[in-house]
Amino acid sequence: MEKLTVISIACLLASQQAAAEIYKCTDANGKIHYGDKPCKGESTIITPKAGPKVDENVEQRNEKTQRLLRAYREEHAQEKQKTAELKAEKEKRVENCRRAKNRHQRIISAGRIYRLDKDGNQTHFTDEERDAAIASAKADIKEWCG
Repeated sequence: MEKLTVISIACLLASQQAAAEIYKCTDANGKIHYGDKPCKGESTIITPKAGPKVDENVEQRNEKTQRLLRAYREEHAQEKQKTAELKAEKEKRVENCRRAKNRHQRIISAGRIYRLDKDGNQTHFTDEERDAAIASAKADIKEWCG
């Protein structure tokens, strides 16, 4: 849209200049001057050459350019979003890996492991339950840490 405005203004100025007369004057020192009013002494009226023809398909090209720019912006926004999602997923994996390793370390270093029953009493893990908890922690490490 901006190009169309600039072209319109240029056309208006060109049409106004075409209607105005341009004078070429030579001063006493032989220096040439140009102006819109005749000078003292010798002045010659100059008819400027026609400016470049305005292409009729400018608006279509501008619309095509705008569509391409919109498509580029959308693609850039999608890439930016995908990058942010991948970064968030990586951060999640790193945090889950850290937690899984900590859990595994707590289980294997603890003398006894217990859980609270529905009444709030401690119930100690059997050897099988402890082995299952260690296996579960190892599986979490494998899943989150690679």
